[in-house]
Amino acid sequence: MESMSLRRGAGSVLLAALLAVGLVMSVVAFPLRAAAETFEFALEKQIIRGTPGEQIDLGSRTVPESLVGQLCTVEAIGNNNRSVHPGNNIVVSSVNSVTLVGVEDARDKDTFADGHLELGDTVSFTLILGQDPTYSAEFRVVFDCFQQETTTTTTVPETTTTTVDVTTTSTTTPETTTTVQVAPTTTPSTTPDTLPFTGVESDALGIVALVALVAGSGLVLLTRKSAEAVVDRRI
Repeated sequence: MESMSLRRGAGSVLLAALLAVGLVMSVVAFPLRAAAETFEFALEKQIIRGTPGEQIDLGSRTVPESLVGQLCTVEAIGNNNRSVHPGNNIVVSSVNSVTLVGVEDARDKDTFADGHLELGDTVSFTLILGQDPTYSAEFRVVFDCFQQETTTTTTVPETTTTTVDVTTTSTTTPETTTTVQVAPTTTPSTTPDTLPFTGVESDALGIVALVALVAGSGLVLLTRKSAEAVVDRRI
């Protein structure tokens, strides 16, 4: 009996724990679902014919003020019955643009755009015709939106480095010329002292020699003539 009571007690505790977890998950999940907002625009039935690649304005809508700045997924739910026109695209534009590709590729096609659309004050729609340049459909364009996460960016001021030019001043110092006066140095003569000349001056000796030479020459001539005179007498 005690074993059965323990088992019943454990089962009750486990059940209570599961209920508590479920309640917590519901409370947590509810704000997440409530944070997202959904709204839609209707594109009325139109039949448009043109040329491949032609862009046609399908109009614009005003965005609810509370949703401006939010990010949204974009879905087009088509109602084109049996009218199939491959290659028709619808560009949805606000702050940025996303494209609903091939909205009439099949009957009553549900088309999702790639990426998220950031909402501004208005949303505009532009049809781009495909190779079969005919459009014949109506759509509910659904926007499922959520608040963007706020990112705080800290800007670090740039450090400015100032370069100072260094000016080099060149100073020229005039050369100083120093004149040193050197006293004349008397070099002792190595030539032996010459005794004073006491005889006849050299000029006088020359004159005497010349006179002697003239006198000698005259004496020789006289002697020769005297000899010739003696010879003549003998003959």
